[in-house]
Amino acid sequence: MISAMFDDHYESFCTWREAGLQGLTCVHIDAHLDVMSVGFNKESLEGIAQSKTREELERFRGNPRLPWGGFHCGNYLFPALKDGTIKELIWVLPAHIIGGETFVDGVRQEVQNWLDLRLAEYGGLVSEEGAVVGTLEGCRFVVCTADKLPKLSEDARVALDIDVDYFIRNTDDAIWQTPHQLYEALGPLNPVAVTVAYSVDGGYTPLKERFLGRVTLDVFSGDPEAWKSETERLLELDRKSDEEGWESFLEEAPEWLKPSLLLRLGRVEEAVALDPEYTPRFQNAVARKLVKKEHEAGLELMEDLDEETAESLYLRTYLSLGDNDALEAKRSLTKLLEEHELRELERSRVLILKANACLELGEGNAALKLVDEALKIEPESAELHFLRANCLKQFGDLKKAAKAMRKALKLAEGRVSSLQMMLDAARLYDQLGQQALAGSVRRELKDADVTGRYAIKTILDASKL
Repeated sequence: MISAMFDDHYESFCTWREAGLQGLTCVHIDAHLDVMSVGFNKESLEGIAQSKTREELERFRGNPRLPWGGFHCGNYLFPALKDGTIKELIWVLPAHIIGGETFVDGVRQEVQNWLDLRLAEYGGLVSEEGAVVGTLEGCRFVVCTADKLPKLSEDARVALDIDVDYFIRNTDDAIWQTPHQLYEALGPLNPVAVTVAYSVDGGYTPLKERFLGRVTLDVFSGDPEAWKSETERLLELDRKSDEEGWESFLEEAPEWLKPSLLLRLGRVEEAVALDPEYTPRFQNAVARKLVKKEHEAGLELMEDLDEETAESLYLRTYLSLGDNDALEAKRSLTKLLEEHELRELERSRVLILKANACLELGEGNAALKLVDEALKIEPESAELHFLRANCLKQFGDLKKAAKAMRKALKLAEGRVSSLQMMLDAARLYDQLGQQALAGSVRRELKDADVTGRYAIKTILDASKL
C-alpha cells in the first residue's frame, strides 16, 4: 500500500500519477469536493494527462495562494476524472455542510457550486439508500456520509483520499469526528493508496489541529487504534478548555502531539522550537477567516500589513467582496494586475473578478474592456461571453448584448449554467421587442429546467408583458 502525507491536497494526484495508478475508486473524505474545472484549458489537461512525475506535473501547477489558473488543491480531481486516473468518485462529506430541503437537493446545489454540471448529470443525481448517486464528467459518482458508504465491488482499487479539514466544524473550530470514529463508520476498505492532506496553509484546518494528519495516516495505514487514547483525552480536555489538563498531558504526550498542546496553552515559541511546521503564519490566519466567512475580522487582521504581495491582494479581494465592498476589491485587483506577474489563466480569473466589481459599481464600459482582454486568453469561455452580454446591457447596447448572449448559450449548451442564460436572454429579447423569440426561449427553458427553479420566474416574466 502507498501512503503519503502533505499540506496541499493537490499532491494526492501527484502520488497516484507517480505510482502509475489508474482506474481508481477514489473515496474522497473532505469538507470540499475539489473538482473545479476552472484553471485548465485543453492544452494543460493534455499536458497533465501525459505527465508521469511530480516534476512534470509542477509545470501546470497554479500558485496555491492564487487559485485561479493551474493545478491546485481545489481542482486536482478534475484532471484525475478526465484522464482515467479515477473511474469512480465517492465523496464522503460532513452532513452539516449540506443545506436544502432534502439531502439530494443540497448535494445537487453543492456540486454545482464546484462544477458547471451537465443538465443530465444534475437531474441524474438521485437518492439511493441514504446516499446520492449519479455520474460526474461521465464517471460514476456517489455522495454520502461515512455511515452510508455503499458496498464497494470486490475488485475496486480504492484510493483513500482524506483532508484533515473534514474533521473540523467551521462554526466553532471543534473536532466533530475523530479519525478512529471515521474508520469505524467506514469499515475496512483495503486501499491501494492512502493520502492525507493537512490543509493548514490554505486556512482550511486550524494550525493547532495539524496533529490530526499524523493520527489519520496511522489509523488508515494499518493501525485502527493508533493514538486513540491520546486523541480522546485531548478532545475531552478541549471540551472543558482545561488548561491545567493540557499542562498535565504535556508531560506524557508523544512528541508529535506536544506542539498542538503548547499552542492550546499559548506557548507559541515552544511549539515552534519543537516543530517549525507549527509556526503561526499571518497569511494562514487571514485565510482561515476567509474560509469561515468572517470577512470583517479578516480585513481587520490585514490593517497593519505593509507589504502587498500577490497573495495578500488575493485575500483582500475576497474578504472585500464578502464584505460587499466592491470598490476595495477593485483597488486590490488593479494592484494585482499592474504590479505582479501572473500566468495567463490566473490573469484571466483576475480580470473576471475585476469586471464583476466594476459592474457592481455601475462601470459597464470599464468592465467590458476587462472582459474583452480576458477573452483573448479564454475565447471559448461561456462565462466570459455571458459577462460581456451583461456589460453591454448595462450601457444600453442591447443588440450587441443579444449577440454575446447567443454565443454564451452556444458554449454553455447542455450545462446547468445555460438555464440562467436562457432566462436572461428571454428578458433581453423582450427589451428588444422580440416577444416571439422571447417566448420560444422560455419554452425551451421550461423543458430544460432540471432544477425546478425557473418555472415560476418564466411565469412571472410572462405576466408582466
